[in-house]
Amino acid sequence: MENSYKLKTAIDRLKVFSCPDFKDVYSSQYFENVIKPSMALNSDTYSVIFGDFNRLSIINDVYGEEFGDKSLALSIKLIKKCLKQESMIVRAGGDEFYIIIPSCNKEKADVYCKNINSCLSKNAALVGGLSIELASVDSTSSNNIDKLIDLADEEVTKAKVHKEKDSSPASMLEDDFLPLLTPTEVSNAEREKWTKLNEQINIYNFLQNFRPSKTFKFEKEQILDLGDLIISALSNLQKAKNINIDKGTNSNGRDIVELENQAQKEDSSLKQDEKINWFVNRSDINDSTNGIDISTSKLIHLLVTGKYDINQLNLSKEDRNKLLDCINDILKKLVKDKTGLLSETYFKRYLSKQLSNPRKPLAATYISTSGIKLSNLALNHTITDERLNKTCDALLKGLKEENIKYNDTPFIEDDNDTFVLSHGAGNYLLLYPATKAHQVKEKVNKTINNINDSASKDESNQLFKMTCYSTKNDNFYSASSNISLVDYVKEVKEFADLKKDILKKDLFKSKDAYTAFYKSINKAYNYYLNNIPEASTDIKKISTFTRNVYTAFLNQEVLHNQTRDTKKRGIHSSQSANSEIDRGL
Repeated sequence: MENSYKLKTAIDRLKVFSCPDFKDVYSSQYFENVIKPSMALNSDTYSVIFGDFNRLSIINDVYGEEFGDKSLALSIKLIKKCLKQESMIVRAGGDEFYIIIPSCNKEKADVYCKNINSCLSKNAALVGGLSIELASVDSTSSNNIDKLIDLADEEVTKAKVHKEKDSSPASMLEDDFLPLLTPTEVSNAEREKWTKLNEQINIYNFLQNFRPSKTFKFEKEQILDLGDLIISALSNLQKAKNINIDKGTNSNGRDIVELENQAQKEDSSLKQDEKINWFVNRSDINDSTNGIDISTSKLIHLLVTGKYDINQLNLSKEDRNKLLDCINDILKKLVKDKTGLLSETYFKRYLSKQLSNPRKPLAATYISTSGIKLSNLALNHTITDERLNKTCDALLKGLKEENIKYNDTPFIEDDNDTFVLSHGAGNYLLLYPATKAHQVKEKVNKTINNINDSASKDESNQLFKMTCYSTKNDNFYSASSNISLVDYVKEVKEFADLKKDILKKDLFKSKDAYTAFYKSINKAYNYYLNNIPEASTDIKKISTFTRNVYTAFLNQEVLHNQTRDTKKRGIHSSQSANSEIDRGL
């Protein structure tokens, strides 16, 4: 009887963590560990649609993340109504999803894509203007589901690159920008080329990689720092182009120049021994398979979807125990992320409820990492992930050296436990009894200070800098405070984000900022050199181009400063919006 209860509890937990974000939208971990094994011998033709939402980050910037989250949730609900019931939607991460449609070829899948786009377009006001880029493939080309997903993903990426869309919220906010100038006394033909050139000077994407929040204010120091970046980058671009010309190389359309090659060499990945240690330490996490057989994976999925009830199955005690062990192994993977720590989803969907006890007040520390998006732009995602791995290792090593012992075993808690949880993207949450607050705060602050002392803004492949905020003695969490632990942590996170502004402002003087800006302006600079007569010798034209780049930054800086305190918050009425969708809109 006890084993039956444990098995039912495990299945109920698996139901929660199989679709942690949206109803009937599976997590990528659940797909990897349960759904994918059962597809290995699928002989029926099926299709994969990959989808990447457009403008979600802009909507978040303009209206706030709460509004963006509701827009995304409503969009997913509309998409589900466009699909056949047997379809499976999987969240790949962020605003990327893939859809698996059984008994469906590419021709039919393309019809589903068309219907989804049409539905979102008709309900644009309801979903905050969200749209989605879609591409489909079917299993006639390959029965390898990973390959199919990659193929569809590549098609979406190509489509997004070739589509000319607004990548700035300026048009949504109707601000009057300073105009980008055109030199006087030039021909009409050259004037047209200057117009095209100015359209390519896009500073918004570069600045967004600093993650300027609603609390961040651009001040004269950042304007001066960016002025140094502009002059330095343009000067070195000119030198690099001259090198190519001197060597007899046609620089037309070339983005890879000697300086950039050198930067890539300097910013190469970690030493081989560091890579080996990382993967050895996390071999259990990076292994996407768990040895589950096809029949077991099918059975587990039927139990999760409610098509089977465990009490209706005639399983022996031995089979029940094996099934319980298998489900518990899967749960361990679903509740942790690639850091090996218990995840934000685990905290929100389970732990927050368990820790709500008015007799046991909690203290919290929120740790955040700065410079991740900038590193992605300056270098690449692989190197950034390696830097994040190193920074995470340094954090956990520092906590261990400070003798902070924490519980990383899921579904087992003690009143005296300390928890270190990953909140994704270099964010970490520490929860601990209020009685330990003073001791833990001091040790965490020492660890963060040591990491920041080791981090160097001149070495792009080293540690990221971190900041942290710990709750004050008069603001410990208690369930009797009429605030949920999840909301309490949101408040702690906001205070930690306030402290990040100092680190963000330092980023303007970093090597990452220079490399990112160098890459961002390279396309426009190539156009300038190859289309504007006397571009490299006419001082007036050089000055005009440089001024335009700086003006484009000032426009975005003013736009951000004017709107940072007035971002609109969730203007959806989710209840009425959901009812409209349920009525078939």
